[in-house]
Amino acid sequence: MVNATIFQSDKVRSQTKDAKSLLQEFVQQYMTETPVYSILQEAGKDHEKTFTIAATVQSVTIGVGVGPNKKKAQENAAQDALQNQEKWKYLLDEQKL
Repeated sequence: MVNATIFQSDKVRSQTKDAKSLLQEFVQQYMTETPVYSILQEAGKDHEKTFTIAATVQSVTIGVGVGPNKKKAQENAAQDALQNQEKWKYLLDEQKL
């Protein structure tokens, strides 16, 4: 009973969305696909790897991110895509035709 009350509270839910969620929602407003994340490069020793990941839509790279793990690199790629929409927004505009 207590858990149900606590976890249903609006105060517990995150008020801000991460960049991956925002990018996915933005892209899905215009098309039926979601961004795909792929590893471009892994560098460093096993315990100190750095990942470079690309976010793509329709096989077009819309953002690139680097991070100490795949999750952080994906988040950075989504953030890059959101900050540079002018470079790829034409993909979304083509969906209106």
